[in-house]
Amino acid sequence: MPDMSLLTLTLKCEVAEDAGWHSGASVNLTFELLERDAESVRCRLSVAVKEVVISDIRSIFVSELGEFAEALNRLRKTLEGSVRLYDFDGDPILTFTVVDQGRGRIAVGGNFHPLTFFSKTTTSDQFVSPNNCGDPTGVHITFEGFVCEQSYLPDLCLPIARRVGTVREDRNTPLRPTSSIQETVNPYDSFFPTPSSSRPSDPKNPAKPLMLVMGGMHAVFAPLVFLAGFQAGLHLVVGAILMLILASATIWLALRIFTPVSRVLTMVWSVCLVAFFAYAAFAAYDPSEIGGPVFYGLMLLIVTPVPILAFLQKSVSVPEADF
Repeated sequence: MPDMSLLTLTLKCEVAEDAGWHSGASVNLTFELLERDAESVRCRLSVAVKEVVISDIRSIFVSELGEFAEALNRLRKTLEGSVRLYDFDGDPILTFTVVDQGRGRIAVGGNFHPLTFFSKTTTSDQFVSPNNCGDPTGVHITFEGFVCEQSYLPDLCLPIARRVGTVREDRNTPLRPTSSIQETVNPYDSFFPTPSSSRPSDPKNPAKPLMLVMGGMHAVFAPLVFLAGFQAGLHLVVGAILMLILASATIWLALRIFTPVSRVLTMVWSVCLVAFFAYAAFAAYDPSEIGGPVFYGLMLLIVTPVPILAFLQKSVSVPEADF
């Protein structure tokens, strides 16, 4: 069984942007996995904000910790919903909730119980809410208003997956032995998909068909313009090369996963193309030769919806390869 006594994990967070003069303050959320038996793990959880440090030691089921790592990785990939970590008594300790899909920002909240008293003696205000065991007394510390970037989550869920190993179907199912080579289970295989297995669910560029049509047309016409340049002049050869560059960049953007970066690139590139084709259609206008204006006008009709579609479509921060 792996030794977990020296495993310390730190998740970098910050105070939310709308928190007044505390906004942007650095926050460190630290996990220390102290010891483990067949069923549970003792963890020290700490939150440090400037000079304020709070901590709590809780027992967590091994299966719960594994499921938490799995759910946290799924949250990182889909950027939807919430993930909670529960202690031995079923009380939530930490919650991660997606609050900004476009920027991959996740709210972090927690509920620490450094001391719980087996007493019913309270003031009339009863400042401490009862937990699942029904005790309304003790020292309870809650926090909200922290955010972290989804790109930092692997620093937390990946080491947990390595240490916990196979996640059980339920708490009554014995843990699989991990001492035998034949029965060793790679934690990546259980819930960290490979790039090939995750590809079908990757978000696609909403303007992909239009961009492929535009890029394909330029890729087809570029060789014809290049050949015509040997007779008409060097300027057509240069134009053909520029058409190939335009086609390659447009097709490359269309085939990329629709991440926040590719979303911005799509909007910037398509706006530039709109301006270019609008100018080209106006500059090439000649009543005696309408071939050029018609071509540029057609390209303008195709590319105009692209920045609008990219702007309206939510992007998802999914890396090209996991971890």
